[in-house]
Amino acid sequence: MRTLTVKRDKRYVGSLAKIKLYIEDPTSNDIVINHVKCRKLGEIKNGEEKSFVIEENEAKVFAITDKLSKGYCNDYYKIPAGNEDVFIQGRTSFSLISGNAFLFDGVSDEEILQNRKKNKKKGITVFIIAILVGFAVGYFSVFFANVDSSPRTFSSNGVKITLTDDFIKVPIADFTVSYGNGEISVFFLEERFDVYEGLDSFTLEQYGEAVIEVNKYDSSTQLKERDSLLYFEYDGTNPDSGEEYSYIAFVYETSDAFWLVQFGALVEDMEKCYDDIFEYAKTVEFVK
Repeated sequence: MRTLTVKRDKRYVGSLAKIKLYIEDPTSNDIVINHVKCRKLGEIKNGEEKSFVIEENEAKVFAITDKLSKGYCNDYYKIPAGNEDVFIQGRTSFSLISGNAFLFDGVSDEEILQNRKKNKKKGITVFIIAILVGFAVGYFSVFFANVDSSPRTFSSNGVKITLTDDFIKVPIADFTVSYGNGEISVFFLEERFDVYEGLDSFTLEQYGEAVIEVNKYDSSTQLKERDSLLYFEYDGTNPDSGEEYSYIAFVYETSDAFWLVQFGALVEDMEKCYDDIFEYAKTVEFVK
């Protein structure tokens, strides 16, 4: 037997989610990930380091967020056979498509890199389906009613926002709550002070700047203020379709957390959505 130590770097991205660790075990019925039978090692919090006793044979160690998204939000590391202790580490990586998946450091194995590409494509499919469902519901409700959209207030997971009645709630992995209407998508992420040590000492401006820094946006992404709202803008490319998306991300502070609220739309649609997004952002409220 030997010891496997896994370290999870502290990141704002996905800080609330516990990463679940599994190891390849052909005798286990715990879970199957990428057609590999695995048994659970444990869970690891943001910034945590844990050790586990493992066998000396070669095995894959998998990291997932939950069982529902394991098909596209997973990563693994190949542990070589031997009796020496093993140390590996990784971090959550910001991506609306892959659900902010945990990725192991120092991976050069082509099989693992191809798995990451496949996960991204699967994530795109899930993302598009969720948005299309929102679009279809919104489209047909408006079509059959033959009236313009009306304001509608949504409340979930401690946050309220007034959008329109063509939006619906859509499940996106690793976000506190999400909504979409086929044109605009909204993603809420809560970053609690009791989860990330020292976060309560940040100002709202420092938090916004830190989010920009850790996600390594280009130099044009700067924290701005409009209508008493702090926000920043960035663009992203759908790696499968090549479509360009624009995002406006707002930062908020409550007594026990920071919130990152992101609105996304196709680049060609953003101009007509721009002012509406700021009106939506003004309505955000937080409830205990």
